[in-house]
Amino acid sequence: MAKDWKLRISHRGKMVRDVALVDACVVVGRALDCDIVLDDERVSKRHFEILADGSDLLLTDLGSRNGTRVNGRIQSDVQLRDGDVIELGRSRLEVMRESLRSGRRDPERYEIVEEDEDDGGNALGRPLPGRRSLQGSSVGQRVEVISKSSAGEIALVGQPDSGKRLKLMLGGLGVLVLLLLLTISFSDSSRRIHEMDNPLDGVHEQDDAGQADLFTETRAEEAGQLRARILSEVQGLMVKYGSAELAVLPEEALEPARAALKKMIARIRRSMPSTGGDPELLALVDRLKSALGKVDSRADQLKQQHAFRVKRGLARAQSLVDARRYEEAGKELQKVLQMEPGDATATKLLRDVERRRAGDRLRSRRQKKIRELSRGIEVAYRTGLEAQELGNSSRAMREWGQAEEFLQRLRTTPGARGSTALARAEELGKEIRRRRSSVKPKQSVEEENAKRLLGKARFYEDLGKLDKARNYWKRVMEMIPNPAHRYHKIAAEKLKKTE
Repeated sequence: MAKDWKLRISHRGKMVRDVALVDACVVVGRALDCDIVLDDERVSKRHFEILADGSDLLLTDLGSRNGTRVNGRIQSDVQLRDGDVIELGRSRLEVMRESLRSGRRDPERYEIVEEDEDDGGNALGRPLPGRRSLQGSSVGQRVEVISKSSAGEIALVGQPDSGKRLKLMLGGLGVLVLLLLLTISFSDSSRRIHEMDNPLDGVHEQDDAGQADLFTETRAEEAGQLRARILSEVQGLMVKYGSAELAVLPEEALEPARAALKKMIARIRRSMPSTGGDPELLALVDRLKSALGKVDSRADQLKQQHAFRVKRGLARAQSLVDARRYEEAGKELQKVLQMEPGDATATKLLRDVERRRAGDRLRSRRQKKIRELSRGIEVAYRTGLEAQELGNSSRAMREWGQAEEFLQRLRTTPGARGSTALARAEELGKEIRRRRSSVKPKQSVEEENAKRLLGKARFYEDLGKLDKARNYWKRVMEMIPNPAHRYHKIAAEKLKKTE
C-alpha cells in the first residue's frame, strides 16, 4: 500500500518536512499543480513521479532538465526501496517504509514440494524467492512463515493435513511464548548496560532539544527574511502598477505588467510552505489578483477603443468614396490598415478605390485629348478664314485640311461619341468642306514660271529652233520635279519627240 511509504524532504542539508504518499501517483516538481512542490530553481516544473504498484514504488523521471539521482546514480525508471535517497537540485528526499522501521515484516511465502530422501522423510518447502525445508506440511500446499524457533520448527499459516493441525498449533504457541520471554530478558539487560555505559544521556537529550530549538529558530528567521523580501517587492510592484496608473496604462505596457503580476503571484504561492501560509501574504495574493483583473479590464477597454477607431475610419472612407474623393479615401484606408493590418473590409474597399481612381485617370486623359482636338479644329478653321480674307487661298486650304484631319482623329477617340465637343466639331467640318469647294487655289510661282517657259519653248519649236526649245523644256522639268505634274509631263513628252 502507498500509505506505508513516506518521503523525508531536506533542502541544502536542512530537514524541511515529511510527506506521506497517500495517492497511487505522486508528481514532484517546481510547478504549483504538483503533488509535492519544491522551491528549488534547479528542479524542473514536473521533475519525476512515483507510482504505487501494490507494496512497491516505481520512480519515473518526466524528462527533467538536470535528471534524477537515486543513491548517487542518475535514473530514469527505478524501483524504490526503504532507505533510498533521491537527489534533485539542492533538495534531498529519503524513502522510508513505516512497516519495516516499526519492526513489522511481511510473511515469507513458501510452497511445499516432494519429499527428499536425504531429509529422512521431511517435506521440503520451496519459497517463492528461494528454497527452505518445512516440517509438517503437505505437498503442493502454499504456506506463510510467521515465526521460527531455534530448533528449526516453524509456525505456518496454511491448510496442512487435518491430523497434524493440533500439533502445529501447539508447537507454534510454544515458540511464541519462548520468543516473548527471550525478548523481555534481552531488553532489560540492554537497558541496564546502556545506563552503565552512558551516564550522560540526560545531557545529550538536552543538547538534542537545544539543537532542535535552534533549527526551528533558523527556519523561522529564514521564513521571516523571505516574507520581508516578498513584501518589499510586492510594495514596489503595487507602486509601479497602482490602481490610478492601471486606468491609463498604455497598450505597450500591458503585457509587461501582466507578466510581472503573474510572476509575483506564483512566487508567493511557492513560498507558502516556507512561510507557513502567512495571512498577510494571502491577502497580498488577493490584491495582486485584483490588479491583474484591472490590467485585463484596461486591455479590454483599449481593444474596444481600437475597434471603434477602425469602424469610424471605414465609415469615413466609404463616405469619401461616395463623394468620388478617391485620393482622400485611399489615405483614410491606409490609416485603417495601419491600425488593423489585414482587415478584410478595408482591403476590399481599398482595391475598389484604386480601381475607381485608375478609371478616373483614364477618363481624364481621354477628356484632355478630346479637348485638345476640338481646340485644334477651331484654331485651324479660324486661321483658314483669316488667310482667305487676306487672299492667301493656298494657306487657307492647308489650315482647313489640318482641321479635317483633327476631326477624323476626334471621331476615333474613345469617349468622344455622343459628346458636345464632337457635335461642335462636326458642324465646323461641314462649314470647312463648303468653303473649300468654293475656293479655287492659285498657282504657285514655280507653276507660273513653268507655264511661261513652256510658251517660249512652243514659240522656238514653231520657228524650228529645237535646241532652244529643248533647253526651255529641261528648265521646266527642273523647276517642277514632280513627274505626275501636268507641266512636267508636257516637257518630258516634247523632249522625247525631238530627240
